[in-house]
Amino acid sequence: NAANEESAGASADVELAMARAEHLTARRPLLLNRVLLRQNPHNVGEWIKRSKLYMDLGEVDMATSALEESLKSVIARKSVNGSPSSLVLTLVDIHENERKDVDASRRVLERICSKNEYDFQDTEDLAQCHAAWVELELRQENWDMALDLARRSVSGKIGASGAHGKRSSKAIKGLAKSLRLWNLLFDLEESLGTVQTTKDAYDR
Repeated sequence: NAANEESAGASADVELAMARAEHLTARRPLLLNRVLLRQNPHNVGEWIKRSKLYMDLGEVDMATSALEESLKSVIARKSVNGSPSSLVLTLVDIHENERKDVDASRRVLERICSKNEYDFQDTEDLAQCHAAWVELELRQENWDMALDLARRSVSGKIGASGAHGKRSSKAIKGLAKSLRLWNLLFDLEESLGTVQTTKDAYDR
């Protein structure tokens, strides 16, 4: 009996050791990724990779947390290996398509587009986020809201008094000249607006 108990104990120890080894093997890419991000916290591609690694492990909340952390860590003018807007768009996509939480996607875009929580260097990068918000509302068939957001994005009235104040104003002011946003607005005016609002858009 003592021999059997000793054998069972040894077997349990082996199983525990194997489980720990499997866990470490599964987490190894995350550990390597963390080392790379410590070396350069402005590496957009590595933050995207981190969220994907968590998604592969079925850890959706950790994936979104990593992307939220990235928006606090990546400074736009120092960013490499991708554009900061891809961090936002990946986060929005996970909320909408993996968590099935459209409201969470909308809150992220509101923070970025209306409250200016991220200090974009490039207008086109910010414009992608505005376009993504319009497209989100179109997918939800919120036609009026989509059209309103498109109009607002090029109005020149998006506040520059968000979390970064004047430092954000260059990217924000440039929205009024964004071809991406104007083309999106023209398409929406022609399909959702009136003859007069469409004419007004082309006349601006």
